[in-house]
Amino acid sequence: MDSRLEQIVNRSIASLQLSEEFKNAMRKHGFYTLNEIMSLPLTRLVQMTWFTREMLEELSQFMFNSRNAGNER
Repeated sequence: MDSRLEQIVNRSIASLQLSEEFKNAMRKHGFYTLNEIMSLPLTRLVQMTWFTREMLEELSQFMFNSRNAGNER
């Protein structure tokens, strides 16, 4: 992971441009950085009943956009 992405995943979820639903769910379940949630195996994540498909899509899109934003030079 490049240093820019590493900084993003270690920032507080509350400070990122993610939906309030996503932020509230993460806080409620004890996740405060993307690194914490992304350290879980995908199979475990999708088994969590509170972690919806929409949240997975939002996380994936956020990471895709963050990764590509670093390549726009």
